[in-house]
Amino acid sequence: MPNPHDALFCQVFADPRHAEGEIRAVLPPAIARRVSWSTLRLLPTTDKDVLRGDRHADLLFEVRIDGEPCLLHLLLEHKSGDDRFTAVQVGDYAFRIFRRHLREQPDATSLPPILAVVVFHGPGGWRRGDDLESCFRLAPETKRLLAPYLPGIRFFVDDLSSIGPEELASRTLSALARLVLEVLRRASAGDDLRSLLRALAVEFRAARAASGDAGLLAAVLTYLGRLRDLPRAEMQTLVRLELGSDLEEIMYSTYDQTLDEGRAQGRAQGLAAALQTVLVSRFGPLDAETVRRIEAASIADLEKWLERVGTAPNPAAVFDS
Repeated sequence: MPNPHDALFCQVFADPRHAEGEIRAVLPPAIARRVSWSTLRLLPTTDKDVLRGDRHADLLFEVRIDGEPCLLHLLLEHKSGDDRFTAVQVGDYAFRIFRRHLREQPDATSLPPILAVVVFHGPGGWRRGDDLESCFRLAPETKRLLAPYLPGIRFFVDDLSSIGPEELASRTLSALARLVLEVLRRASAGDDLRSLLRALAVEFRAARAASGDAGLLAAVLTYLGRLRDLPRAEMQTLVRLELGSDLEEIMYSTYDQTLDEGRAQGRAQGLAAALQTVLVSRFGPLDAETVRRIEAASIADLEKWLERVGTAPNPAAVFDS
């Protein structure tokens, strides 16, 4: 089941309108200027490693740079301390994307370039490197000799914990993206919820005026409520006092529904992961179409397939109507 950080991040930044400003702010200006941002579109990411419980928040986009296709991989890193092996995770994702590209386009003569952006919001700031080279422990001369032959992975880091509100305000972001990044940045600091809502009142009002999407604003409030483990009545009171009655109404009308949807989504993802794990253990690796079918299935279908998978002679028998 996704944690609250992942759920909020994916729900908002899966929309290219909100993802564009974040990616544009992190890429070097010389690259960002050459991107045709109007071509930015979300791609499916279906190659999760269910055997290891891989449920990191990651979003894959395609965009044109100087007319050529390029992939932009946006990941959220929210561990209590920055992970010294994030480059391995980024590289693992990249090679899964390459393998899927070659499966789906067996006549391909080249691979799409991938630019990875890691958004970090843990306490203490990012203290590790931004490439695979920093993971190797070698004497300087040995490193110099081996460097041309070592695998290379590098990524961009957006360390929210090390930037202030002024720098974030200077970015060209949608109002909702700015609100979410501020929420992620401040929530990691451990502020009490009332102080946090008061500090973000301007951002909430701006997002309310600009987006008109009550569901996503409710998702932000749901995230904060889950993070501080508050019952709805207490959360509603805080919202009314710090953000006003109109945002209270949004929360009142959609908060429970959002939580219920979140629980249902979590149950569906848990069932899908369990089904894929058993299928892989019995029949071997799954093709992309089977993974897509499982991840798009209803809870009822997943429960039905899980009942069959233990005795089915082959994968097709699991999915027979």
